[in-house]
Amino acid sequence: MSNTLVWHIVRDHNSFFRKQASNGAKFSAEAGNLYNRHSFKHSALANPKFLDIQAKDGAVKVVRGSEKNANKPRKVAASAYIVKSNARRAIAAVGKQTGSFRKDLQKAAVGRMSAIQKSLRVQRTTKTA
Repeated sequence: MSNTLVWHIVRDHNSFFRKQASNGAKFSAEAGNLYNRHSFKHSALANPKFLDIQAKDGAVKVVRGSEKNANKPRKVAASAYIVKSNARRAIAAVGKQTGSFRKDLQKAAVGRMSAIQKSLRVQRTTKTA
């Protein structure tokens, strides 16, 4: 099935769709949507080539979707790996991988990765005299 047809089917009726009543902004809560915007370009439901970055057990899990298994929902997540290394190396690695995979999502992937790395950072305690 074509990506455009899938988007037209799920565009107005899916469980991930969030609409703000105050200003009418449309958001999406689906996994693989790095910008959380409800649009064809950012949707992981309509685009088989997606990247999902999540925090999991003190590490960062990166899932990459493949176009090869687009019609097999169980196998669409082609590769998943967990990053536990240095934050700067991890951010650079995600930037490189996204650049070769989907150049338009590179900025969002690096931003999401740095935000998750920042949230996982251990806070230092200060001594009080």
